Amino acid sequence: MKIANGLFIMSIGLLIIMMSPSYGKNGAANMPFMITGIVIVVIGAVLVFIKVKKGKNKDGQGGDKK
Repeated sequence: MKIANGLFIMSIGLLIIMMSPSYGKNGAANMPFMITGIVIVVIGAVLVFIKVKKGKNKDGQGGDKK
């Protein structure tokens, strides 16, 4: 479930990056939105990475819990 949560957080960050306005000279007003989006994507990627790394260490993935 944590993988899905991480991917959802990453998608929100990507939407923020895509919807960031490009006002001002050379899109300078765009930078705070870009940084916020990138930070959110990185947080989501870390959550996915942690879950995948934990999953590799566990035996019996996808089966019934004992």
